[in-house]
Amino acid sequence: MDRNPVLIDLALQGGGSHGAFTWGVLDRLLEEPWLEIAGSRHITGQGILVRNLAKGGDVAAVGTLIGLIEPVKEYKRGELHKSTQFSPLTRVSDTAQPESFEARRVNRAIDALLADAPRFSLNGDNLATTFSRWRDAGPAISAAQAVSPALAEAGAMPGDMTALGTLGLEALAYLRNASAPPDGWADAALARIETAEAPRAECEFAMLSGMRLLVAAADQRAAFDPADAAGWQAKVKSRAGVK
Repeated sequence: MDRNPVLIDLALQGGGSHGAFTWGVLDRLLEEPWLEIAGSRHITGQGILVRNLAKGGDVAAVGTLIGLIEPVKEYKRGELHKSTQFSPLTRVSDTAQPESFEARRVNRAIDALLADAPRFSLNGDNLATTFSRWRDAGPAISAAQAVSPALAEAGAMPGDMTALGTLGLEALAYLRNASAPPDGWADAALARIETAEAPRAECEFAMLSGMRLLVAAADQRAAFDPADAAGWQAKVKSRAGVK
């Protein structure tokens, strides 16, 4: 039966049985197309908010993007989007955690991979799986944006994530196969990463420093000298523009 939308605000209490009960109730509420959630806040219930963003789309794909981004600092948020105490808390920036643990995991994995020169084996398979997930999730998120105005605020972020996943897989292949990238590949890859740095929906990717290092390492692979590993690391950081 068609009915007019009803706007509701939610205050969530988590922890133990409270969290389980809350999850079940919200799952049921999200099945009703006539209910529109105006606002909610989360700590451990991020998955519920991701599902609300997806609006029936691929929740896992949307979660992959949300896991990689962080809200911009508070002093910048007011410059990017004006809000008041009455603004609904259902936006991408409300769903993302203040610090992305997944992005930090990726950056640490890349650091360990590069420290494993010249083998470049440590964490390689794990990173390849991660980059494949980024590459494959982008199109599903773009499709969900068509029916989710809040998710649409993320703009080109799904395409950025797909491009970063592809670049990561390429860089891994060059490092692990000891093959040189084609001329111009590194410059184009670093420029693409720079494009992804632009904040969208008051959020930004939190793993781009690691991606810069990975691309620079692939570019400098042939210059690795086992007798001067520290010198090679310095060259990689300089090429990446990372301190």
